[in-house]
Amino acid sequence: MTASANRGRRRTWLLGLLLTALALPAGADPVPCARMEIGSVIVAENGLRVIEPAVRGLAAGDVLEQLNSHELHTCADLAAALREARERGLALLFLVVRDQQRIAVFALWPRAAAVAAPATPAVESTPTPVAVSPRDSEVVGDMLSRLVAFGQTLQASLPVLTTQPWASRIGDLQQACAEGQAHTPAVGVLAPILAYYRTVAEILRYKEKAEREAGYTRPQPNVVLDYHSGPPVGTWMHRYPFLRESIVEHPGPSLIGGESNGRWSPDQAVRLLVERALADAAALRRRLDGEGAG
Repeated sequence: MTASANRGRRRTWLLGLLLTALALPAGADPVPCARMEIGSVIVAENGLRVIEPAVRGLAAGDVLEQLNSHELHTCADLAAALREARERGLALLFLVVRDQQRIAVFALWPRAAAVAAPATPAVESTPTPVAVSPRDSEVVGDMLSRLVAFGQTLQASLPVLTTQPWASRIGDLQQACAEGQAHTPAVGVLAPILAYYRTVAEILRYKEKAEREAGYTRPQPNVVLDYHSGPPVGTWMHRYPFLRESIVEHPGPSLIGGESNGRWSPDQAVRLLVERALADAAALRRRLDGEGAG
């Protein structure tokens, strides 16, 4: 780290202490934060001080300056940083002052608040609020049959080794659905299913590019790639939480700060998306058949 960066961090730290001091009148009692996963913390004159740690790594008397990428000056800062780490599945990397020295501390989440990926939910249908009248059901049913036929063909070909012709065929399906929806708005009921396939195309393109950058001379089946919690892989995980089943190893704190890469299987992610698309299509088919019978 450069001298100017150190001076900048020092000024930021001193500013935080100054703001805390201004917020606390001289001689005022420390203000306790609501108890959090890491234990009991108070807002004291010198910052956020740990009173009773509930995680391994922190110690009583530690003054918390930063958690992952969040600077900590208030209870709200700490709560927000913990919430982000919990939601994104991040480990806890603190910058603390201990015994008048600034050190990095890797803290382990308590077992009850662990942020490991949740269990993958069972494949179930996506709600489809768009109404389909008996007059429109035939048009929607025909387009649905095309989506199902594509999904079954793709599923039988997994793991696919190249982006094409699959991405092109997904693009054709998107165009066909858009044209159909222009004449029959009820075709919009297929949007969630089409979105699964669109994400499949995104993942296939990403995998192909990542393999080239990694130096592979030919496409690899069931390859495991590095990823981090930001886009694009993190975006797909956020969009479809069931894709967390494709994670081989979650990202963690880096020894030099920030986040180290995790590991994930793009082929498994594609498989999960196709399964969900076909399950939703089957549920929609049952709905259309029921409405037609009515």
